[in-house]
Amino acid sequence: MRKIANNFINNEFSLTKEAAIESMVLLINKDNTLPLDINKTISLYGGGSVNTFKGGTGSGDVNVFHSVSIYEGLKFKGFKINNEFNLNNYLNKLNGEIKRRDKKLKELTKGINPFNYEEMYTAIAIAPENYILDTKLTKNDLVNLDILDLAIYVISRQAGEGKDRQLIKGDYYLSDVEMENLQFLKDNFKKLIVILNTGSPLDTTFINSLDVDALILYGQAGEKGGLALAELLNGERNFSGKLTLSWPKDINDLKISKCYSYLDNDVNKEQYIDGVYVGYRYYDSFNIKPRFHFGFGLSYTSFELKSSLNLDKDKIIVKTLIRNIGSYNGKEVIEVYYRPFDLIDEPFQSLISFKKSKELKINEEEELIQEIDVRELATYDESKNFIVLKKGKYGIYVGNSSNNLTGLKIIEIEKDVILKTYTKIVHKDLGFEEIKGINHQHEDNLLEIIKVNLNYIKPYLNKDEVKFDNNLVKDFMDVDLCNFAFGTLPFRSNSSAGVCGEYDPDLCKKYHIDNIYMADGPAGLRLSKEYYKYHNGDTKSATYIPIDLIKSRFIYKIADKIICLSFFKKKHKRFTTCFPSALMVAQSFDLDLTYKIGEHIQKEMKEYKVDIWLAPGMNIVRHPLGGRTFEYYSEDPLVSGLMASSLSNGVSSNNSHKTVCFKHFCCNSQEDNRMKSDSIVKEKALHDIYLKGFEIAINKGSSRAIMTSYNKLNGVYTNSNKDLLLGYLRHDLGFNGVIMTDWNSVDDKDQAQGYEAINNGTDIIMVGNKKIRNNLYANLLRNKLDKKALINSISSLISLSKELKK
Repeated sequence: MRKIANNFINNEFSLTKEAAIESMVLLINKDNTLPLDINKTISLYGGGSVNTFKGGTGSGDVNVFHSVSIYEGLKFKGFKINNEFNLNNYLNKLNGEIKRRDKKLKELTKGINPFNYEEMYTAIAIAPENYILDTKLTKNDLVNLDILDLAIYVISRQAGEGKDRQLIKGDYYLSDVEMENLQFLKDNFKKLIVILNTGSPLDTTFINSLDVDALILYGQAGEKGGLALAELLNGERNFSGKLTLSWPKDINDLKISKCYSYLDNDVNKEQYIDGVYVGYRYYDSFNIKPRFHFGFGLSYTSFELKSSLNLDKDKIIVKTLIRNIGSYNGKEVIEVYYRPFDLIDEPFQSLISFKKSKELKINEEEELIQEIDVRELATYDESKNFIVLKKGKYGIYVGNSSNNLTGLKIIEIEKDVILKTYTKIVHKDLGFEEIKGINHQHEDNLLEIIKVNLNYIKPYLNKDEVKFDNNLVKDFMDVDLCNFAFGTLPFRSNSSAGVCGEYDPDLCKKYHIDNIYMADGPAGLRLSKEYYKYHNGDTKSATYIPIDLIKSRFIYKIADKIICLSFFKKKHKRFTTCFPSALMVAQSFDLDLTYKIGEHIQKEMKEYKVDIWLAPGMNIVRHPLGGRTFEYYSEDPLVSGLMASSLSNGVSSNNSHKTVCFKHFCCNSQEDNRMKSDSIVKEKALHDIYLKGFEIAINKGSSRAIMTSYNKLNGVYTNSNKDLLLGYLRHDLGFNGVIMTDWNSVDDKDQAQGYEAINNGTDIIMVGNKKIRNNLYANLLRNKLDKKALINSISSLISLSKELKK
């Protein structure tokens, strides 16, 4: 069995372990099966017990020193594991699976230029790391037949950048072997606990027939996940995570399951027929019961909640007294929703606030106060292009999940109040009908009605005009202006090996500009774990090809020798921290925790000379099959926006001169054909769902950069969408940071052209080769490229450099 890295596992307080503890969700706990007696012998099955996925694949992966598996965590905390020979068999099979995948990658990448970013990613996505380790269990897999009390079965799934998940057995559905093994364990053990090591929902119909005793969403819990789980299982800590996604009973309950991504055999066009009815807004509005509701999560203890509501001018004040009335210490999350009783074609209810308690001891109390702006009840009117607080009655409800709520009072608005006008983004009939909500709202006659004094409700202030200091580029030659509009992949950097982007180093040197270095990895900084040093302190690695993503020994060796001339130099190693995935962190519902994660990332950014962290991912999760679901926070824009703003504020705290980059802006809901797909979205859904999280994050956060997505929005690539970038971001929101493209998203066949991106609001194209740089300069000479727009873009880039390099 693999040697456990005890010093790594048992270091002092670990923030990544704490994040995992706060984020795992207890879904079923029949007859108080959990917590477990540490002295009880357990039998551990499932390949995920030893090959536990810490996160998803793609740019969100993080290179770590060691990731604690579920087996290692249980073993380290003293659990007696009855069947270690099974676990050794999994490990032996894992080694064979890795070799098999490496061979497949070698075949898939034959003939592909290793510098072709998207083709390499496509090859990786075709060969995911879902290693098939489970085999059918038999009586030979049972040990010590007299102590078959408890079995734990781990079901693992992996997904990531470049490909959506498949609606097949072994991916969304359980494989035949997994189903047979669950039945075998249920038949032969007194208790069965199932652990889901997955970054997105999967089919859970097995609980209908098997009646499992406990079900845990482990998620993708970062490098200390196995240890966190062990401390939850033994009762040392308590579950407090809540779902930020609704889990369907049947995936076909979702209307969009007929047309999402590849399911309608058309990955070129994605019509957002669900409109504003996404996630719990869909289930609640159409009275469809999911398997597990948004905001749901169990605890070992119980809480008594006593809530009240008062109106203070334009603020809704909700006070909740929480008392721990159970037998364990624990935390609770208070969720506040509103229901628009008089409005048709609005969701049944929407989240407007959440707050997590401290850890409450038995019989301890805490009062949580949530102050909510009345304007949070407003929605978008696409006929007039404004946000409006509509005349009507709004019920305010509070509880600990979207289906466990108590009504407090009704807020009445006596006339429409226009709050803010926005740039029109949709200019044509999109040619499809959205699903319509069932108007089953009803006024709760038992609730007191409070009328709002409209004199207290003020429109949102207009943002200051974004201005650029064009004096910063007065000495630039035209050709240099064009070249500076492209970022580069660092071949050799005085930052850290593995940074994935920078300004043009030669032009920075020529014009005495401090370069800016960017690193990927929404779960942490994704830097090279192996690199070479030069006499002047520069570092170099082959990872501007996605080597760390491919994990292919064959490709690594080739790139390593050709690019780094590694046979001449000493190899150095370096590791960064892998936190739980964004989806997991959001399940903590803890903004203070998210801020602390940002502070920790800031320290690593300083140590490794990284200026922009290309995180967090903020796209709204529309469907369980999304390949990058793990990398995004939620189906709810409030959760997404507040989590992103808190993380960004942690990164930039204490005048760190470090920043995040919100991405992928916007409507990047599928991975299949992500470079060319067209998201067709109506204006109300855009503002109430898909742009809202970004708006919250920009208004409350501190990001100095935004990355556009690969896809088109209503026929226009987001990196070239004037209304989206210059209208919405610059004018409506007053965003004055840098707007960058995603990597390699212009000037290829059927993509936006570089000059179109710059003309319409993009500041820097990531990344540029000689050909597309020449194209940009040629289009400047032809007057296709607006020189004023180009100057603004370069001024924006230099301003950011001056800001971050103070």
